[in-house]
Amino acid sequence: MTELIEVGAGEAQQRATGILVALGAPHAVAEKVAAHLVEADQVGHASHGLARLPWYSRYVRDGVVCPSAVPRRVSEGDVVTVSADWGFSHAAAYLATELAVERALDRGTSAASVIRCTHVGRLGAYVELAAASGCVAIATIGGMRGPGVAVPFGGSRPLLGPSPIAAAFPTTGPPVVMDFATTEVPLGKVMVAKNAGTRLAVPGLVEPDGRPTDDPAALERGGALRTFGAHKGFALATMAELLGGILTGAGDHRDDGPGGPSFRGAGLFLFVVSAAAFGSAETVRTRASELREAVHAVPPADGFDTVLAPGDPESRNRAAAGDYVRLPADVWREIQELPYSTGRDRGEQ
Repeated sequence: MTELIEVGAGEAQQRATGILVALGAPHAVAEKVAAHLVEADQVGHASHGLARLPWYSRYVRDGVVCPSAVPRRVSEGDVVTVSADWGFSHAAAYLATELAVERALDRGTSAASVIRCTHVGRLGAYVELAAASGCVAIATIGGMRGPGVAVPFGGSRPLLGPSPIAAAFPTTGPPVVMDFATTEVPLGKVMVAKNAGTRLAVPGLVEPDGRPTDDPAALERGGALRTFGAHKGFALATMAELLGGILTGAGDHRDDGPGGPSFRGAGLFLFVVSAAAFGSAETVRTRASELREAVHAVPPADGFDTVLAPGDPESRNRAAAGDYVRLPADVWREIQELPYSTGRDRGEQ
């Protein structure tokens, strides 16, 4: 196993910001993306954390990402549409979430999308933001069919992207959160396992001949990811594709420039409902907390210490992380070798 080290969260965020600035990102965008990556590591999702920085560097090098892009709102109708303009798209996802929450708090419900987007990071971060503002939120990403990485149930070749789905519900404490790819194993966790030289915990991939495998290197041999839960996971993946890739119209904004084959048709769909839409927001929060406590009160089965509600692991990891980030030593070394700049020499704020 690779040695894990602790790095101060402030130091990690400063390093990530400088790397993104050196890649060409405006300082404000770089800071937002860097904070997102650090938080992903702190809540236990290393697959969407600082280890992504070398990937982002390659995305810029290969023309997949336009690093200087700044997100902008492009719709004035009943729904919010934000274009990431092929930039670092975390900032666009945060903007879309903020606008959707503002409308939901005013009107009861709202919907938003992000188009011309690349990698948006940990999808759960955006629905958590909505929940912190007193809203229920559901988010999906579709349109990443490109070369395809996931095999449909009963199929023999990949067709869909990872097709993640996330949702968050406000309580009197931390929100109840679900956030998962509809594949048995997220693509990012395959990346982490391959970098660490370990096998996957489950046979979440298939070899080119369709045989299930736990070898993360299978993707490089022409293999693919499997959807979880057989036909049920595939049904969720299909719905994510319909909402994120088709309902948003993201594919209509593709061009032959940035985005690459994986992201060119990608879209993020977000639906937000105020906790006060049907009555008292405080009652909704309290009853949601009571449900979580009821979950905790269920006697654990053999092999389990306690029963957790969705979102509990992330909340516990965040509290345990404190002011530090834990990551593989070789990942941190690779990050430190990337070009770095404060961006202040360009007068950016």
